[in-house]
Amino acid sequence: MPNHKALAAVFDLLALLGAFWATWSLRFFGVPQIGTVSMTATCLVGLIIIRRRGVTWEEVGLKRPGRRDISLAFEAAGVIGVAFLVTPALTWLLGPLSPSPAIEQQPLSLLGFFIDIIVFTWLGAALAEEFAFRGVILHRLRALFGSGRTSDLLAVGAQAVWFGLGHASQGAAGIALTGLIGFGLALFFLWRAERSLTPLILAHAAVNTIVLTINYFARSQT
Repeated sequence: MPNHKALAAVFDLLALLGAFWATWSLRFFGVPQIGTVSMTATCLVGLIIIRRRGVTWEEVGLKRPGRRDISLAFEAAGVIGVAFLVTPALTWLLGPLSPSPAIEQQPLSLLGFFIDIIVFTWLGAALAEEFAFRGVILHRLRALFGSGRTSDLLAVGAQAVWFGLGHASQGAAGIALTGLIGFGLALFFLWRAERSLTPLILAHAAVNTIVLTINYFARSQT
C-alpha cells in the first residue's frame, strides 16, 4: 500500500526544487539579486503547499515570539559562529571562498545600504531562507523520511545539502560552509529552539547585518 504522505512530500519537494532552481539559474543571465528572487519564488510555492496540505503555521516554525527567543537567538548565532571557525580548514581543502553576491553587489550609498539591509538581508535572506529551508523544506523532508532521530538527521542533512548548493557561487568552500551552517541551524531548530524559527531568523539577520556593515564601512574607507 503506497505511503500517501511520502508521495505528497515527494511531489511538494519537486515543486519547491523546480521553483528554486528555475529562478536561481537566472544568475547565469546576469540577473542581479537573484538570491532574493529565488527565495521569493520558493516561499510562494511553500505557502501554496502548506495551505493545500492543511499544515499550520506552527508546524513550519512560525510560532508566536516568546521570552526565550532572544537568548536562543544568541545561541543560534553561536552555531553560525562555530561553523565559521572551520573556514580555514575548508579553504585549505576545497580552495578559496568566493565573495557572496550580497557582498559584491552591496550598494555604495548610505540609503542604498539601509535598503539593502532591510529588503535583501532581513527579508530576502534571514526571513525567507529560514522559512523556506528550516521551515517548509525541512517539514516536507521529515514527512518523506518519517519520524525518529535517524529520519530527522536524514531530513536535516538533505536540506543542508540543498542550502549549501544554493550558495554555489561562493565556490566549493562556500557550499561546504553554508551547508554546515544549514545543518547546524536545522538541528538547533528541531532539538533546541522548540521548532520555532524566530531565534534562527533573528540570528541570521544579526550575523548578516554585522558582516555587511563591516564590509560597507571597509569599502567606504577605500
